[in-house]
Amino acid sequence: MHVGVILGAVALIILILASWAGASSRSLRHLHERVEGSWQQIEVESHRRRQLIPMLIDALTGRAPDEVVSDLVEARGRAQQARGSAADQARLEGELSAAVDRALATGECTPGLKASGPFCDIRAELAAIDDRISGERRAYNADVDAYNAVLETPSGAVVARLMGLRPAERFESTWTAMPVPAVAAAGGVAE
Repeated sequence: MHVGVILGAVALIILILASWAGASSRSLRHLHERVEGSWQQIEVESHRRRQLIPMLIDALTGRAPDEVVSDLVEARGRAQQARGSAADQARLEGELSAAVDRALATGECTPGLKASGPFCDIRAELAAIDDRISGERRAYNADVDAYNAVLETPSGAVVARLMGLRPAERFESTWTAMPVPAVAAAGGVAE
């Protein structure tokens, strides 16, 4: 009878540990899926922005300096080829954002282009997409923080190791908005 009690206690402990591991793995899997889903939303909005760039290039071609247009083309190409870590992709998307800002600032200072319907439409759509990317980035980073916090707990670290899960990287924006060019009273750009 004494052996039966010991075996029962061991079986109960194993059952408790198995239940705990199952619950922890479901929780981690759910958090991991949220991180992946949030990342997909960033990808969708970034793709939308990259799809608008050729229209901006068309609007600027022949009206803006060639270097502004070529920088935009090159930055878009690099961003489209991004397949690295979140940090690498954030850097490339930041470079694209900076190139778009330079192109838009150039368009704002180019007579005839600033008021053209297509340019205004592209500028408005790019601004809306940038707002959505910013919101998706915040949601993604919140999901990453929640996921990584669980991985930092002793129990989460054990279960994550068993499941082959690793911490996720935040998507930190490296882009800073360019200052808006000052406009002189006569409508030209002030220096």
